[in-house]
Amino acid sequence: MYEIRPIITLDAPTKLPNCMYKLKNIHADLDNVLEEKSLPPGTKKVGTFKQVEQFLKNIENREMAALEDRQEKLLSQLEELKKIMESIKSNLNKSSNTPNSCNKTAKISSAAKVNNIPDIVINVNPRYPPYFLLFLQRLLKNEISLNITCHLHSSVSEISGKSEAFISNLEKFPTNGVPSMNIRLIWKNIGPNAELSVSRFPVQGEANILRFLARTLDAYLGYEKNPNVAKIDYLLDLSYKLSNTNSKSSRSGILQCLSKHVLPNFKWLGGQNKITIADIAVYDSLVNFANKNEISGDLNKWFNNCEGYIKS
Repeated sequence: MYEIRPIITLDAPTKLPNCMYKLKNIHADLDNVLEEKSLPPGTKKVGTFKQVEQFLKNIENREMAALEDRQEKLLSQLEELKKIMESIKSNLNKSSNTPNSCNKTAKISSAAKVNNIPDIVINVNPRYPPYFLLFLQRLLKNEISLNITCHLHSSVSEISGKSEAFISNLEKFPTNGVPSMNIRLIWKNIGPNAELSVSRFPVQGEANILRFLARTLDAYLGYEKNPNVAKIDYLLDLSYKLSNTNSKSSRSGILQCLSKHVLPNFKWLGGQNKITIADIAVYDSLVNFANKNEISGDLNKWFNNCEGYIKS
């Protein structure tokens, strides 16, 4: 189509009359005008964007310099650490050539392994003291010292005289300076079975707690390599069953089964010449859940052996 000339030209120059004085343009940036006038002659004006860019560069330079200083310090510390490690390594190489060094190292590592056992927390009803701890104190006295501390839970206002006598016996036992194992005993309003807190679901029953300790302290209490391991497990199950039996007839049947495992010419249960955790668990159950007049015959003889061992 044909073009039409614009009716109004916006950028056309406007002729102003000369009969009056001129005014400055009120739409101009007065700040820039004043700033330009305030600059000394020969100074080039830098825009706002350039100023911000220069400011950020200065900040980056300062941060980079600080980062470089930190890096240099870390490198120097690492160099010093490297020298220390090389010195220790050379000393160890020298000591390994000395006589009896293997034996000393073995003793140290063994003690460290015992000391690395985590603290054990056992919840106990005050009516049923954990007599198995008295047994363990004496059985492990030359290898491990049981550092037992007692605490009272808010669910229990006071403990019985039987439990107080038990605590007194624990505290009287001397220590031999051997590696220690910490056991926290919490008197709590729970069922008759003691509870070992190892996870959300505790290990219940003295027999099962002894199984746990036997695996933790395998070098001292381990029984799974014993030729009579099945018999020991059976006796542990009987002791747990006894702690959960309420009727006298059921208890009498369990006691008869236990009597059959007191063999002639053997001092301990299951035909053993040494104490096992079965003796400890059964003794604990008999003291807490059976009457003295129910223990008779060979079982009573074995029970007296246990009493004498604890009092020794």
